[in-house]
Amino acid sequence: MRGLAWIALATLLLVGLVGALLLGRSKQRIAEPKAEAKATLLPPGSKLVSSSSLAASAEIPAQRVIVWSRALRDDPQVSRFGLDIWEAGRRIYKHRAPVNAEAVIFETGDFTGDRHDDLLVFDYVDGSGACGTYRALATRKSRVRQVAVRLLCLDQGSIHLHRHALVVRLGRDKDPKTANDIHCCFLYLRTALKRWDGRKLITIRSSRRPLRRSHPWPPGGALPGNL
Repeated sequence: MRGLAWIALATLLLVGLVGALLLGRSKQRIAEPKAEAKATLLPPGSKLVSSSSLAASAEIPAQRVIVWSRALRDDPQVSRFGLDIWEAGRRIYKHRAPVNAEAVIFETGDFTGDRHDDLLVFDYVDGSGACGTYRALATRKSRVRQVAVRLLCLDQGSIHLHRHALVVRLGRDKDPKTANDIHCCFLYLRTALKRWDGRKLITIRSSRRPLRRSHPWPPGGALPGNL
């Protein structure tokens, strides 16, 4: 009888061990698609530069912003940049920066007033004036709309996305003493706060003040992501 009891106990232990192994494999199979899904957010051969989550709110699901880079086939020393926005495993926006772009930078905030974060994307092409193209993107459920685009150099001004508005800073009226200098210098700084009303960007506040020597040059102050 004792022999039978030991055999039964050993059988139970073996069954339990096999069951645990099968359960572990089952969990691994369940986790694998998630890992694969994360990998598919990047184009083949690219690497992640930066990412951010736009939290779900106002009946808009959570969205994921991905900035990536990929070396050019003809010149591996040069990288091509792109930005994609994903929602529920589906890409709802695709942007490819020009070949001469050195970076793609973005800021988040709600400039549409729907309590869901929007984006300001900047294709940085550098140059002597720290130039680039700004794109204001309004996010909605399952879609993204580009509502404004502007080429601007830092020595002329800048655009930033604060919590509830786009902030546009522009130099105004060249100083006669430096009129022949393409990078310098303005006498005034115009600052405008802009929001999207569903049809167009409207200015909700504007100011104009003298640029004194104590003001940091250039009038734009800083590139996106560095404010």
